[in-house]
Amino acid sequence: MNLSENTNIYCYFFISFTWSWIFWFPLVLASAGLFVLENLLFWTLFRVGIFGPFIGAFLLTYLNEGKAGIDKLWKKFWNLKIALIITML
Repeated sequence: MNLSENTNIYCYFFISFTWSWIFWFPLVLASAGLFVLENLLFWTLFRVGIFGPFIGAFLLTYLNEGKAGIDKLWKKFWNLKIALIITML
């Protein structure tokens, strides 16, 4: 791995964790009793936070490879999804 790849890994984890915890931190505060979240808001924040790794992967792919890299990543995702569905049958 060269310096660029190391930097990408650190950036990926930073983006993933930051995105997730921006949305999950209010849930932690609510579970500690510091304030009350309504059920719909609680689940909305939780679900949006789940996409941290997805956001990190696509953002870094776009920054490093542009739109062509995003297209390749989408194709890999859909091929993997189809392969998983086929193996489950």
